Amino acid sequence: MFENDGSVLRYSSAIMGIVNGNNFLAGNAHKTINEITEAVSSSLMIERVGVWMYGDDRLELRCVDLYEQTPASHSDGHVHRQKDWPAYFAALAENCVLVVHNAPDDPRTSELVLSCLAASGISSKLDVPINRDGVTVGFINLEHVGPGRDWSDEDITVAGYFADLVAHVLATQESKQAVDVLRKNARQLQTIYHQIPAGISLEDYSGVKRLTDKLARNGVRDFREHFRNNKQDLDEAIDQIKILDVNDFQVTMFGASSVEEYCKFDTGPSLVMTFGWYDYYLEEISVFAEGGNEMSKEVRTSRIDGTGMDVNCTSRITSDHKDDWSEVVSIHKDITDRKQSEAALQNALVEAERANQAKSEFLATMSHEFRTPLNAILGFSEMIRAEYFGPLGSDNYQDYARSIFHSGEHLLDLINDILNIAAIEAGKKPMVKENIFVDTFLRDCVTNMGPLAKECSVYLTVDIPDELNPLYADKRALTQVILNLLSNAIKFTEDDGTITVSVSAFDDGMIFKISDTGIGIPDDIISHITDAFVQSNADPHIAQSGTGLGLTIVKSLVEANGGVLNIESEYGKGTTVTVWMPGLPENTKKKPRT
Repeated sequence: MFENDGSVLRYSSAIMGIVNGNNFLAGNAHKTINEITEAVSSSLMIERVGVWMYGDDRLELRCVDLYEQTPASHSDGHVHRQKDWPAYFAALAENCVLVVHNAPDDPRTSELVLSCLAASGISSKLDVPINRDGVTVGFINLEHVGPGRDWSDEDITVAGYFADLVAHVLATQESKQAVDVLRKNARQLQTIYHQIPAGISLEDYSGVKRLTDKLARNGVRDFREHFRNNKQDLDEAIDQIKILDVNDFQVTMFGASSVEEYCKFDTGPSLVMTFGWYDYYLEEISVFAEGGNEMSKEVRTSRIDGTGMDVNCTSRITSDHKDDWSEVVSIHKDITDRKQSEAALQNALVEAERANQAKSEFLATMSHEFRTPLNAILGFSEMIRAEYFGPLGSDNYQDYARSIFHSGEHLLDLINDILNIAAIEAGKKPMVKENIFVDTFLRDCVTNMGPLAKECSVYLTVDIPDELNPLYADKRALTQVILNLLSNAIKFTEDDGTITVSVSAFDDGMIFKISDTGIGIPDDIISHITDAFVQSNADPHIAQSGTGLGLTIVKSLVEANGGVLNIESEYGKGTTVTVWMPGLPENTKKKPRT
């Protein structure tokens, strides 16, 4: 195969010189391939030697290095595309080695003449494959310049040795790159692991697994119950837990100065008991022993210095250790601030409810004290106005007495409304339910409001279906609801307007609707129109005629009966108030959506 031993020695020396060179040993693939193309050129007396690699789609070859003996230069980046040279690419795919003695006339390479062969004076080509894991990934390309060259077996063999060397260099480069990527990723993961704002610990539970397996073989099925009754077994299980690793955040979170200090703090049943983790481990080990692989629970614990801390802990058996439990990862989140905020909020709500209840009870019990002096004011002002004891001496006194009387009446209405609401909220206005015949009841309400409607030039219409079942509700409360709503509708409906009162059955209850063609409620007010002292109209001449508590009372009375109040309005066009009242006790009914 080789002409003489000198040839073998020359080729071997060239290869060993590359392998023992600084570039190869340092993993510098680019410079090593430069040395390889120079060695091939020198050893076989070839003007041009290149290393070409397939792209991912194998539709192009890209030059990694092209060495030209004259003028001893390297270049790269050149690209051969299959669409330009289909015959050449087909020949490379079909042949293990492409041997072309007369390139311009060979049909496999003739399409290259105009684009590159003629310009460079190339007469012969030899392409030897570079193989990785049995797959051709590229070629070492020998291009002879000058008269045609008959490639010998020695040429092909030597080129093959160097092609194998190129494959090794590229594999080493990829391996080094992979190692570099892995090292970079490991550094990043390590940084994230230690800096993530949550404590993370990795623990070995294999000893726990052996113990629970033994208990299972002895007939234990309910591990929670077993551990509660056999504390020594749980102590032994906890003692088997071994800490493998813990991140910096967890060390700091528990107030330790080092991993070693944390591990001493976190080991053993007595410390677990002291710092509040005993019940957690009872639950966690039971979950794992009974086939689960994850458990999460909030724990009230302590830091090393004894200060209290609330922690949310989630433990999971890692996916590749489900059978042996040799790795369990636990994530700890400090929720102390959140728990304190929740406790403070709950305390504030309790205090607010207590204060509100006290306010309501106070107002409800003050009804007599409020009403007695007001009744005196009203009585005496009426006596002055009626001149029971003779003339007052001036007409102005009549006006003053009238003003005192009307102001007292308004104040009494306001106080009665406030006391009404307070009594409902304090539960001192019990609902006495009875069967109400809705037809008669509703017509009586409308009749009562007839004179006011007539005075305001408003038309009242009633729509009541036949054969309505009785409604089981507090008649006094329902009467106040309907009269208040009718009074509101009349007050805010202009002359010649219409108010329609209707009722319909709904499942086991009744729906009352009072619709008017009045001035409506502005959008910015309707969402809180049932709040105390909210007036639906900004006109002081209209607004001053009420206390602003009517709808508040209506809502309270409806809800006290287990009902639902809904108000819809279009400003300038009218309002519809819907009241759903259940027919039986609230806990047997399903409320409609409002």
